[in-house]
Amino acid sequence: LGRGPWPRPWRLGLEVDATPHDVGERQCQPFRWQLIAKQNIERALFSPGAKTSFSQQVSDVGSDAYMVVGCFDPEDPKLKCDGRYRLKLVYDSQRLTPIVLEWTQESWLTDSTIANFAGIYPEDVGPSSVHPQLRFQGLCKSCSTYAVLSGSGSHESDPWSCVGNLMRLNGGIPAWNKQICSAVELYIAVHDGQSLAHSPAASLRHGLQMPAIFTDHMVLQSDCDIPVWGAASPGSRVTVSLGAHMHVETVADAGGSWKARLPAQRANSEPTELHVEAGDCIYFRDVLIGEVWLCAGQSNMEWTVKQSKLGAELTATGVDARVRHVEHPKRGAGGC
Repeated sequence: LGRGPWPRPWRLGLEVDATPHDVGERQCQPFRWQLIAKQNIERALFSPGAKTSFSQQVSDVGSDAYMVVGCFDPEDPKLKCDGRYRLKLVYDSQRLTPIVLEWTQESWLTDSTIANFAGIYPEDVGPSSVHPQLRFQGLCKSCSTYAVLSGSGSHESDPWSCVGNLMRLNGGIPAWNKQICSAVELYIAVHDGQSLAHSPAASLRHGLQMPAIFTDHMVLQSDCDIPVWGAASPGSRVTVSLGAHMHVETVADAGGSWKARLPAQRANSEPTELHVEAGDCIYFRDVLIGEVWLCAGQSNMEWTVKQSKLGAELTATGVDARVRHVEHPKRGAGGC
């Protein structure tokens, strides 16, 4: 897998103890790298709600789109050494050698700007060969609509060194040094060697979250109960409303998970809204009630109407706005 050198371990998913190190004026205690975000963009995307909660699938570290950045208290002394956070990014590119970046910064990851960045690895972590606006200088809240965090947070039109992508750019994740990668993991150094609690019950500081499958313009299945689910602060009351006259309530459990069921509705081509409230409020607009079809198969399942023999004729009259489509990230069946 290439010859390095790079900080060990580089392999995705590992948590390891490390020796004391010098940061600032004093020697910090031994630390443990703790995973706080990861993504395999070939399998999953982050939902729009992660842009404000900095969290997704907080109770499922095995998820392909996982983030618990919003679950931690930035002032927790275990996260800092001399007022600085130590962080590590691992991009699993399609090259033989993964990309590993290690650095410290004074600003927290959800801040809009990066303060007092200092690179550790590689020596030219920028690198200096790229345009100053594209150089890696730490991580912060991304101003772009494409990602939750980025290393060029103030440059909305051209984000790089991204973490938590809501969409694929050039087929993958815009990574370090203008490279495109398929997976990323973000770690933070915990300075007492103990992993921090990050379950919803322990530390979910941002409230309401919804799975990425819930979006504007979606279609909800007619003639059966309609399940709606997500995460919220443990014990919080969640109200789900469809239109102006239908409301159901539930309570988030000790783990922060909740699920509600709306009563069955007849198919209706008139758009409505789905509202979910639990302190915060999430709105889904232009929602229809109708038939939902799940399609799966081999490559011919991706064959579009315009590619067919009568494609030009069929599309000449325009697209029926009542027909909606959502594409799930590809995943092999396995074991077949």
